[in-house]
Amino acid sequence: MEQVAILVGLALAGARAQEPAEERGTFLARVPEGITIPTTLRERAGRGTFYRREALAWSADGLTVAYTGLRGERYVPVVGSEVGEEYGFVGAPTVAGGHAVFHVARRKDEEREQHWLWIDGKTLGPEDWMDEPVVRADGQQVLVWTGPDMRFGPNAPPTGKRVLLKASARGSQWSLARGDDWFECGPIRFAGEHGYAAAIQQGKGWTVFRAEKRARVLVEPCEGIESFAVAPDGTLAHVRTRPEAGRAFLSAADEPQLFLGERRVGRGHAVVSLATLDPSGKHLAYVVARDGGRTVAVGEEPTPRGVFDFVLELAFAPGGKRLAFVAVRGGTPDPELPGWVRNGRWCVAARGVEPGAEPEERESHLEVRDPCWDARGERLAYAARDVDGWRVISGETVGPPHAEVGPPVFAADGTTLGYGSRDGDELWWRELKLR
Repeated sequence: MEQVAILVGLALAGARAQEPAEERGTFLARVPEGITIPTTLRERAGRGTFYRREALAWSADGLTVAYTGLRGERYVPVVGSEVGEEYGFVGAPTVAGGHAVFHVARRKDEEREQHWLWIDGKTLGPEDWMDEPVVRADGQQVLVWTGPDMRFGPNAPPTGKRVLLKASARGSQWSLARGDDWFECGPIRFAGEHGYAAAIQQGKGWTVFRAEKRARVLVEPCEGIESFAVAPDGTLAHVRTRPEAGRAFLSAADEPQLFLGERRVGRGHAVVSLATLDPSGKHLAYVVARDGGRTVAVGEEPTPRGVFDFVLELAFAPGGKRLAFVAVRGGTPDPELPGWVRNGRWCVAARGVEPGAEPEERESHLEVRDPCWDARGERLAYAARDVDGWRVISGETVGPPHAEVGPPVFAADGTTLGYGSRDGDELWWRELKLR
C-alpha cells in the first residue's frame, strides 16, 4: 500500500507540473568552463545535524548569486561572474545585505591549517581553525567559532579552547572582536541585532550566551543542549539532554527537557526537540513523540494532532498565528549523515497555534525544504523535489522544474514569489506570478 501511495503522490505532482505558473527570469551568471558546483553538507538546527544542499546562495533581492566552485582538486569562492583565488577548502556561502561571506582554508603544514573569513573578496584572519560562519540578516555582522592553537593529525594534542569571533561592518571596512574562551562550541543564532551561541563552560557544562564584549550567560550550565531558539525581544527556549545524546533524533533515553526561560514546558511529553519561537516570543513550538511517530506541539499542548515518522523544519508565520513544518512518512535515518532522512514521502503541513489544531498536509514529494510565509502570514511557499527536479510551490502556484532552486521569497506586495535557480551552467533569478 505504501508503494501505491508514493506512486499516487508522484503522479499528482507530475500532473500539477504540466501546467506551471507564469515565470519571469533574470540571468545572473554562467558557471565558467572547468568549474563545477559540488554537493556539500551544512550544519542545521542542533548538534550533529546536517542537511544536503548544493553550495549556492542567492540574495533575497535577486541581484546576487554566490557559490562554492570546484576546479580540479581545488576550491574557489565565486560571486556572480567573479572567481576568487584557489583554496584547499571553501565552505558554502551566505549572501545578505549586499555582502557575500565564505569560510576558506588552506593546509599550512602536516599539523597546521590557516582559516579565513572571505567577505566581498577580502580575507579576515588567519585563524588556526574555523567553523562555518553565521551572518546576521542585514549582512552587517558575522559570528564564527575559531580554535586557537588547533593542531591536526594523529599526534596533535587537544587544545580544549574555542573562541567566538565577531566581524562587524563599518562602511566598507570590517573590524574583528574576540570573545571569551570556551571548552567546546555549539550552534549560533541571530535574533534581531544580537547574536547567541551554545558552548561548554570549562568544568561546568553546556550553556547559551549572548555574544557581547563579555559573554552574557543565559542558561544554567547543564549536561547537554540539543537546540535553542531566541526571539528578537530576547525570549529564550532551549532543550536540555543527557551528555551522550548525540543522535539527531532524540529518544526518551536521552531524557530531553524543554525550558522557556527558566520555566519547564512540555512535561507531559517523553521526547521534546527542535525548540522554535515565533517572532514575538509568545508562541513556542517543538517536536514531540506520539503513537510511535513524531508531531509538533505548541506551548503546553497535551495531545497534538498528526503522526509522522520525522519532523525536520519548523517555521512560524509573522504574527505567530500559524505554523508550518516539514514532515516525512516512511524513510529511514541516514547512518552516515545525522539528521538526514533517506527516501520516504515528504510534505509541508500547516496548523494553527490553538490546542488540538489539525495539521493540514500539502502534496507529497521526494523531498521538501525551506517553508516560508508571506508578510501577512496567509500564504505559504516551499521548495519541493520530484522525479523531474526542484520547483517552488505556493498553493495553486507551481513553478517549472529546475536542477536546483533556492529558498522562495515573497515580494513585499504579495503578488509574486522570487527564487534562484540553476539550470545546467546557468544561474538565474526567477519570479512566479501568484494565483
